[in-house]
Amino acid sequence: MEDPNGSFADNHVKTTKYTVLTFIPLNLWLQLHRFANIYFIFILALNFMPKIEAFAKEVAPLPLLSVLALTAIKDAYEDLRRYRADQKVNNTLTEVFNLEKRRYVKLRWASIRPGDFVRLETNEIIPADILLLKSSDISGFCHIETANLDGENNLKQREIVRADCLQVFTPEEFGWAVEVEAPNPELYHFSGQILAPKPIIVRKENLLLRGCILRNTDAVEGMVVYAGRETKAVLNNSGRKFKRSKLERRINKDVIWCVLILVIVCITGALGCYIWLQSFPSYEIPFLAGHNSEGASLEAFINFWTCVIIFQNIIPLPLYVTIEFVKLSQVWFISNDIELYDEEKNKRIEVRAFNIPEDLGQIEYVFCDKTGTLTENKMEFKRAAINGVDYWADEGKSPCCFLSPASSSHRFEHKTSPLSSEEVRTAAYDASRSVDSLDALKSARTDISLAGSNGSLNAGAKSVCPISEATLLNGYESESPDEIALTRTACIYGCKLLQRGLDFVVLWLPGNWSCFLNSVLHVLPFDSTRKCMSIIVRHPATNEVVLFTKGADSVILAKLAPAKDNALYEKTKNYLTAYSHAGLRTLVLAKRVSAPNYFKKLESTAFLYSFSLPGVTGIEDRLQEGVPETLSDLRRAGMKVWVLTGDKPETATSIAYAAKLFTEEQRLLSITATNAVSYAPMRWCAFSKDWACRFHYINLYIRRLCRLTRACVVSAVKSELGVQTLAIGDGANDVNMIQCADVGIGISGQEGMQAVMASDFAISRFRFLKRLLLVHGHWCYEKLARMTLYMFYKDALYILSLFWYQFFNGFSGSAHIDQLSQVLFMVAMTSIPPFILGIFDKPLDESTLMANPELYRNGRDSMTYKHWHFWMNTADAIWQSLFIFFIPAAVYANSNVSIWQLGMVCMNCMVFISILHIGIESKCLVCLNSLPYLTALF
Repeated sequence: MEDPNGSFADNHVKTTKYTVLTFIPLNLWLQLHRFANIYFIFILALNFMPKIEAFAKEVAPLPLLSVLALTAIKDAYEDLRRYRADQKVNNTLTEVFNLEKRRYVKLRWASIRPGDFVRLETNEIIPADILLLKSSDISGFCHIETANLDGENNLKQREIVRADCLQVFTPEEFGWAVEVEAPNPELYHFSGQILAPKPIIVRKENLLLRGCILRNTDAVEGMVVYAGRETKAVLNNSGRKFKRSKLERRINKDVIWCVLILVIVCITGALGCYIWLQSFPSYEIPFLAGHNSEGASLEAFINFWTCVIIFQNIIPLPLYVTIEFVKLSQVWFISNDIELYDEEKNKRIEVRAFNIPEDLGQIEYVFCDKTGTLTENKMEFKRAAINGVDYWADEGKSPCCFLSPASSSHRFEHKTSPLSSEEVRTAAYDASRSVDSLDALKSARTDISLAGSNGSLNAGAKSVCPISEATLLNGYESESPDEIALTRTACIYGCKLLQRGLDFVVLWLPGNWSCFLNSVLHVLPFDSTRKCMSIIVRHPATNEVVLFTKGADSVILAKLAPAKDNALYEKTKNYLTAYSHAGLRTLVLAKRVSAPNYFKKLESTAFLYSFSLPGVTGIEDRLQEGVPETLSDLRRAGMKVWVLTGDKPETATSIAYAAKLFTEEQRLLSITATNAVSYAPMRWCAFSKDWACRFHYINLYIRRLCRLTRACVVSAVKSELGVQTLAIGDGANDVNMIQCADVGIGISGQEGMQAVMASDFAISRFRFLKRLLLVHGHWCYEKLARMTLYMFYKDALYILSLFWYQFFNGFSGSAHIDQLSQVLFMVAMTSIPPFILGIFDKPLDESTLMANPELYRNGRDSMTYKHWHFWMNTADAIWQSLFIFFIPAAVYANSNVSIWQLGMVCMNCMVFISILHIGIESKCLVCLNSLPYLTALF
């Protein structure tokens, strides 16, 4: 019987480009897409034409074949690594239901097909896109970790398909077809139906995606709906945007100049041939068969193409291959730098883009996020102003020192260790007057597990994950560190969240020490548009509908009802300003109480306005270790640092001074746009080249920005000022900015891995940016720039030596150096030293670079490789080639020395001078560097 699912893709995944049979033809085909290879194949074809032939047919292909072979070896190695990774994934075992044996059996991932029933256990990776039909959780939920897919570490909840006919699921009795939408890369969209007698709709909440990890659930069962290349994970694996470095763009322009030089040299040779032949109109030239004066034009035309073959290496054949291998070595050194290893997190730097390491040494503008990038993103509750009373816990001064002396302030001890029963009772009594505000605190969508003598308290809801017995997690889990801090504080001071279901929440409130079961009517999650998070509950005693909200002051304050007590309102606003001046992250707490029948599934938008103001909170997010020193050194290196954040103005200013982005000696200019009309001239000021020159060392702290606006700022600076940019961040809201910049750096922190996945380099601490730029950036740029200039130089030296000989052979297109020596010069004698220079040379030692950030300006301003450096190297090659050819030619002018002997002397001089040149260029003549130079000489 034909398998009804036979037309669907199996679960075998293949990321390799080649097979054993297709490697040679396919690799050659791909290499032929490079302009340089096409150019040299064209030259090789010219050499096989009888009248144009300049090299022996056995010798001419050797240089090109060497380059193609090296590239093929590199591609084969990379593809072998992909093949091994594919085999590891495809051979992973999972439990698949066997209809004949009527039980689950272990099967390879590659053998899974759509329609198979799969059983997964906790902490197991999901092998395909699976429709969830059964869960060990009594409520029918499970939780998955999607960090491998979208980079977010917070757990996401999925639920089984709800239907009367599926209340008791068994694979043997499931006999209906499943119809789903065509495979697509949309991670958060899925629709379909189970074709039961009464069709059952399935949604994205019922789908487990390949690559995710099952968490906090003992076991689940489901049906495979997409497998292999049709899964959403594979369809999304399209790779990052390709970036080309600034130095590579400069090199490509100089290659074009090399082509023009080649054309000029060849035209000169053709004209010289024509003039020389025209000067002998009545003589037969022995080595030009059938020559006559009427054929001088034809001979000049043929000589032009002969010169193209002879002087082809003015464009360095191994240039791009050498650059590629040198970049791979530089990436290896960066990845294995022990100074960039974070022992606390057990993470080292991750290089995700192999083609732009030299851009690290040419950065002019640095754009960075604040939270999680400059700060730890580990929130600690510090302040709360409730009903006009300021509660604070710092050992230093209260933020009320910013206010008038009459301001009231109460200090409490915020202990991180579990409190005793008496301490909790005391704290609860003191806070009993503020229960309503603490209710707002615990509305955070937080998963709680408090370890102590009384056991654990587990809670879960649609956006909050219950902690399973199978997964021993100690502490708090949440989508936001702010919510962890708020819920911890509420719990420590007696307002405890005991249990959270899909539509209910159990609270332990201080004062009367009783449990309350509140019905959850709706949860409005935080988003960048609303800038607040809300929960709507029904009070168990009064049956009133209560809306609790926490969010940004710019949103919440605008939605408040007219204040009954203006003094209390102004006092609370003053505390809010004081917290901001102290550098704290502020949240405004609000609520609204309505009649039981007022709320009807959020049909009335008026329900989201007219709030009362219980209070505000201040949370401390400390700067990471080494941030002030790093920002200070980046400024000394000549980089302009722009911090893009969503903070209040006062908080932004306070953090900027603490991080040494601003100093007391600097003049602070604050510009605020209130509408689009006032924004236009401000944008001109920010991105005008005249203003950029006037404020050459300006550092900016731009506040109140969303994720798309951050990317627009980076794009505007790149396009308007034409500078090299770097963006660094740690969260999903930084992805656009990271992808838009020339170099994107992700920090693996508390907000998931999405920024890391979108980045070119990933580090775990902001302070590592200093070493990455000042040391590795300087080394990568300097070595690659000087290596490239040397390759242009040595090839020009070789070509010009052959060119001067044309003046003594009637521009016949012949050479005084034998063909084997020419090939050896290009492939063996002068090919290894550039590798050594680009890999092992160190222009300056790391301690000098770290102690003197000003040295970075050399790369930032492209002082090693400018346009005139190319022409200086060409001029250097011109006068050196004159000495190399004319001095031996003058010495042996009246002797019996043959052409080949003269050529051998010139050849030895070229090798010696080119090796001496690179020896002078090398800044670090250790044994490892010097040995290849000496070997090339002998």
